[in-house]
Amino acid sequence: MSDPDRFDERFAPLMDEMRRESRRCPDTTTLLDYCDGRLAAPEAERVLAHLRFCADCAGELDLAGAEPEDVDDVHWRRAATRLDRRPVPWRPGAAPSRTAWPSSSSLDRRLLGAAAAALLAILGGLAIWSGRTGAPTEERVSTVRGAGIVGLSPAGEVEEWEGFSWSLDAPLEVRWEVEVERVDSGEPVWSGELASGDLAAAARRRIEPGQPHRWRVLARADSGGIVAQSGWTSFLLLAASPAATADEEDRRREQQ
Repeated sequence: MSDPDRFDERFAPLMDEMRRESRRCPDTTTLLDYCDGRLAAPEAERVLAHLRFCADCAGELDLAGAEPEDVDDVHWRRAATRLDRRPVPWRPGAAPSRTAWPSSSSLDRRLLGAAAAALLAILGGLAIWSGRTGAPTEERVSTVRGAGIVGLSPAGEVEEWEGFSWSLDAPLEVRWEVEVERVDSGEPVWSGELASGDLAAAARRRIEPGQPHRWRVLARADSGGIVAQSGWTSFLLLAASPAATADEEDRRREQQ
């Protein structure tokens, strides 16, 4: 017997069975009942035998549980179904399990999700980096605190007010600002820009004689950021300055 004869003898019954089954497809309701395990054993076995040879009905079962975006993938798999397809054996009372093949659309969704997560991570890193390199922060200020700026006077016990003075290692094109506060409470007394080392009379009156104070000088750029600053220098004014005394007398006369 030749090879073609053996092929016909082997597969002719299968072809005949497929032709018969294709002419007696169960309706959609019967297929869904089979999928949900609601058919009796004889009817379920008949549907199972039909599914072995009918790719259309097997595809309908795939479509019954498919997501809308997976329909094209199910149609493709149904067209590629071969004669040797064997469904998973059915057992009464349970729906037949099927191998879950990832569809092209689900793979696309996973790739898009991974790309979106990577993009968010990059944008978040850029935001953090730009925030750290933006406006001057307290950490950046601490790196230049006392760098070349030393407060000279007032310092220690001061008998007569002579104004503020400080030394620089190198000239700076900046705006100078002085802060004065109480040592015991940390309460701010005065702060402001100075064109010269002295204070206006109104500001000098806020420094009480006999009370410990401390001051520091800050160098600000035109943008307002702190370029450098000195450390705190403590002082105790023993007597009011002549200008402050004269201003105080003028103020008292005005009140009278």
